[in-house]
Amino acid sequence: MWALLSLLCAGAGLLGPPACGAADFYASSLEKVHFKSWMVQHRKTYSSEEYQHRLQTFVGNWRRIRAHNAGNHTFKMALNQFSDMSFAEIKHKYLWSEPQNCSATRGNYLRGTGPYPPFVDWRKKGKFVSPVKNQGGCGSCWTFSTTGALESAIAIKSGKLLSLAEQQLVDCAQGFNNHGCQGGLPSQAFEYIRYNKGIMGEDTYPYKGQDGECKFQPSKAIAFVKDVANITLNDEEAMLEIVALYNPVSFAFEVTGDFMMYRKGVYSSSSAAQSPFKPRDPCSTPRPPIQALCPPFNPTPPIWPWAPPFRPRTPPFNPMYPIQTPYAPHSDPAPPRSTPRTPFRPRMPPIQTLRPPVQPRAPP
Repeated sequence: MWALLSLLCAGAGLLGPPACGAADFYASSLEKVHFKSWMVQHRKTYSSEEYQHRLQTFVGNWRRIRAHNAGNHTFKMALNQFSDMSFAEIKHKYLWSEPQNCSATRGNYLRGTGPYPPFVDWRKKGKFVSPVKNQGGCGSCWTFSTTGALESAIAIKSGKLLSLAEQQLVDCAQGFNNHGCQGGLPSQAFEYIRYNKGIMGEDTYPYKGQDGECKFQPSKAIAFVKDVANITLNDEEAMLEIVALYNPVSFAFEVTGDFMMYRKGVYSSSSAAQSPFKPRDPCSTPRPPIQALCPPFNPTPPIWPWAPPFRPRTPPFNPMYPIQTPYAPHSDPAPPRSTPRTPFRPRMPPIQTLRPPVQPRAPP
């Protein structure tokens, strides 16, 4: 399945501890004071053995932040609750650990020729974009990207902004090559919802942030996927067109070490490593040179209470930053049980099924 998966490639070692060994490490008195102040702010405590390691990592991160902010960059970095962790630790705890099948390269969406509006921001058009949510320590970012795009598509069509159950996808979508807290893809999550006949609301299937037994109840489904438009690999003009003319979409970008210390500005990365990526849901689209602005759907407070702007790449494209298959869902909320459902007339070509339907696990 295709969706808007924009990969900003990652460097695995950008924010690790200093290259020097522990015996060569030196922290100034000012750096030690800042570390102790940071510990109080974030309620951190360490054993005597761990303290030196965390101090060294913190100081290395802080030095890199100051060096970055002194340079000519489009965004600023700052200390946050990750500042005592190396990027390797962050990847292990928060990012996808299971390999993802992103082999599809052609989409079923035929891009038009315009003209397009110079700027579209769905947040400013009405209540079409969900509030920021928190994935916690579970690698479930793919579920938030899925529900965020679907919630917006429903809100644009019906005027009602729902809050859908990410936990259902964590617990129940393994039959579609997803792995719960170990990762997954929005494309496969949309397939699951489509073939599983719906997704429940967060109020009836609350988020736990950990893998659990599937508790889906079909009678309580409140939203359905009728169709998904898949955008061809690297066709960023089509990506912009869908957001401008239809609705927010689901995409992902590769997480780099510098992103974990992001504070403000337009984020960009020059790294090209193939690191685990993080799905998101862009709600605005620019035409060059206007920037795209959209809040993250799965931060861990208080890291990003602000909205980091992202700008889709514009020609000439850098091959070091591949665009993964983007996904644009089309659906509406569940109708009253006594009302027959209206046949769906897709605005985009019908989806190409990548695998046969898989029977969902029976509810307990």
